Amino acid sequence: MFYGSGLDVEVSIEISFSVASSTTYSISNFIQLVTDWLKSESGLTSDVNGDGVVNTRDLEIMMSNWSD
Repeated sequence: MFYGSGLDVEVSIEISFSVASSTTYSISNFIQLVTDWLKSESGLTSDVNGDGVVNTRDLEIMMSNWSD
């Protein structure tokens, strides 16, 4: 809550993101992710969450579903 000048403003922001994935990833997927890092093209297989850019969110999903 912010106070001042007679205005009381309350700001609430909630961000939630999840991707249910039954896919497992290996070193070849990781190498492709590094190759595509920060690209924003459609149809990139490394964009595992489908948000249009290959970034840390994709890496997180990939590492969470890693296969030996």
